[in-house]
Amino acid sequence: MAGFNCLLQASQSWIAPYVKSISYEAYELVDPLAMDWDSFRSYLYTPAEYVRDRRDLWTSRGRGVTYSKVYSYFCARCREQQEILRTDRDIITLCASLPRFANLRAIHMRFGDGIPPPFRWFSGRVLLDGPLSFGSHLEKMATAMIVAKKTGISISEFRITGFYPRVASEDPCVWDLTAEALSNVEELHVIDSPAMMECLVPIPLPRLRRLELGSCWLSCAHLEAFIYAHASTLRFLHLEDIWLLQVQNDADGVRLSLASAKSVLQSLSRVRRSGILQELTINRRQAGHYEVHEVFDKAERYLS
Repeated sequence: MAGFNCLLQASQSWIAPYVKSISYEAYELVDPLAMDWDSFRSYLYTPAEYVRDRRDLWTSRGRGVTYSKVYSYFCARCREQQEILRTDRDIITLCASLPRFANLRAIHMRFGDGIPPPFRWFSGRVLLDGPLSFGSHLEKMATAMIVAKKTGISISEFRITGFYPRVASEDPCVWDLTAEALSNVEELHVIDSPAMMECLVPIPLPRLRRLELGSCWLSCAHLEAFIYAHASTLRFLHLEDIWLLQVQNDADGVRLSLASAKSVLQSLSRVRRSGILQELTINRRQAGHYEVHEVFDKAERYLS
């Protein structure tokens, strides 16, 4: 709640014209049963589980947290989340604030649980299925970006981190809104969000120039499909700490392996010969250098 208050206050203050980037953190929902003491101790996180976690999981730093403190923390967190949902505080604040940042150019959405240690040790027992609510967060941000767009604000950079859209990928409404929200985006960063490539392939991104993928497994088939789908504008591709998704023809089935620069280049050989990209970089190094830096001149790009 405090974050929304700060955002609204900032949009109404003298600093609003100077804000060019906004980072928005979307958290997983705590099970509403956490608001009831009897339900919490009987179903969500029993005293016996607490004793076991103190013995097996917690660091010495966490041993001072009592069972009642654990309950109080999640109860308060859940009450705040439910109040936001009941009043639509998130989408109302976003739609009211974003249009006031006249020079806003970048949005970063970061998804996670937002729970600090030592409470994170057992958060899996009290959190609802995170990906089920993540689509709603994306939909609300997309709606606010569209409202800002109608006032003349052009978001040219969009970064998304930690997004696993298991349900959102099946909801066309979310992706229709996302398409409209990202229509002016020139630079797209997809970090720790492995399923996004497949979801973004059919979305028109008429101004997209640069794509950066990082810290996730990579399906070359989905990446190729995305590149070809946006071939008319996409010119720059950067890959950072990528795992390759490989399909084996034996009993082991699907395998994840840390991709070397050489293996990535081999997997993207068709794209590199396609004439679409102007520049390909892999893994940043010091002083602005890269492990791999390929520049394709016009002759190479239009050879195909």
